[in-house]
Amino acid sequence: MSRRQLNPFVAALFGLLLVPGSMVLQAWNEYRTIHRTRGLNEAAEIVETIDDVQTVRDDLDKKLVHMTGEAKVEGVLRDPDFSVEAPAIHLRRVVMMYQWEEDEDRHDNHTTYSYREGWHEGRIDSDHFERRSGHQNPEPAFTPWEKLADNVTVGQYRLNKTLAKQKSDAKPVRFDLDQIKQSINPTHARRLVANGDELFYAASLDETPVSDATSPSINPQSTPQSEPNAVNAFGTTSTVESEDLANTALADTDVAQPDQSQPQPFASNINPKSPKIGDLRIHFEAVPQGPVSLIAGLQGNTFAAYQTSNGEPMERLYAGTLTAFQVVANLRSENSMMAWMLRGLGFVLCFVGVTMIFSPAQALFRWIPLVGDITGALIGLVAVGVALLCGLTTIAVSWVAVRPVFAIGLLAIAGGIAYLLRRKQKQVDHSHHMNHDEPIILTEDAIIS
Repeated sequence: MSRRQLNPFVAALFGLLLVPGSMVLQAWNEYRTIHRTRGLNEAAEIVETIDDVQTVRDDLDKKLVHMTGEAKVEGVLRDPDFSVEAPAIHLRRVVMMYQWEEDEDRHDNHTTYSYREGWHEGRIDSDHFERRSGHQNPEPAFTPWEKLADNVTVGQYRLNKTLAKQKSDAKPVRFDLDQIKQSINPTHARRLVANGDELFYAASLDETPVSDATSPSINPQSTPQSEPNAVNAFGTTSTVESEDLANTALADTDVAQPDQSQPQPFASNINPKSPKIGDLRIHFEAVPQGPVSLIAGLQGNTFAAYQTSNGEPMERLYAGTLTAFQVVANLRSENSMMAWMLRGLGFVLCFVGVTMIFSPAQALFRWIPLVGDITGALIGLVAVGVALLCGLTTIAVSWVAVRPVFAIGLLAIAGGIAYLLRRKQKQVDHSHHMNHDEPIILTEDAIIS
């Protein structure tokens, strides 16, 4: 038997595993959702709010607490390669490389591969490409980097690493190209240009010596000048050296542009609009200091995950000022969103599984014009019905003890779908019976004609 003939049956076997697997996933998801819901209901009843963040509440130790206040850090975070710094809770360098990407197209049990160039965060391992020749992705000159502040405080309380990471309102960081070029290797410096709020690194640059008159760029040896009345990272006015100014502010304004009046010893010929394989786009993000709201277990003057009576962990921080009720409401929304995402995934897996189960029938009629298309459409409709039936039944059974009215409604819908599928099957069987078993009766008029 050929591989083409065997594949539909292998697909059917996978389908027989995928359908029950999708039901297990949905059952686990409903258990997780219900378990989390009960934990959040308990948290809403027992949470205590700390009104004064300047006073450590020993009486609330080991209890679930809610708190709002200004998250602050001491000092600044500094990128070790580019010397970009900011007084931030979290500083990260984001690197995207222009590289090869492989696309697979599977059709009629055949797989074709195509390749395209594009920007992608992180290096795609081209060693695993089907056709590696001519599609090699180089190692990037710079890699992503991030740093979390060691000491983040809210009043007299200190945030643990888990909570500090959850403040996610990152903003772009201003940089000074001149300062960056002075801090990195000259070979790398000549390949860098500012492109909006990011750096463009021409890894594939073919440098050619040129005269000073034809190569406008930065003079690496230029001395930073004083800039009076400059705005620092905290929004206040002061007189600072430009070298210090450019490394501090979180950007709400345009990126500082370099002085183009001085020559450099090589012509760059760098065009960010025409990237080549290996070129990089680099930008910097920082999570600023500011108001936060959290819910967690109190441990002295810091925090840890609080376990509800059913074992659900409570440890969450949001940017902004929120009441305890609003924090719990956000947690409920996250729980609901996760539930629907997994329900959707379960439906898709079940749909694909049923379609794969009918792969032999689809392969049998594929070569017959029109009949193959009709068969595929009917299989698709059946797969949708079965996926809905399995999903709704699993969800309903899981929620009977928690929300009986909701569960009964879902069971009613599932029953309606099952009835429609059964009725459709009877209509098909009846039509088949009429076409094959009833005798043909010829009338007198028919014989004469």
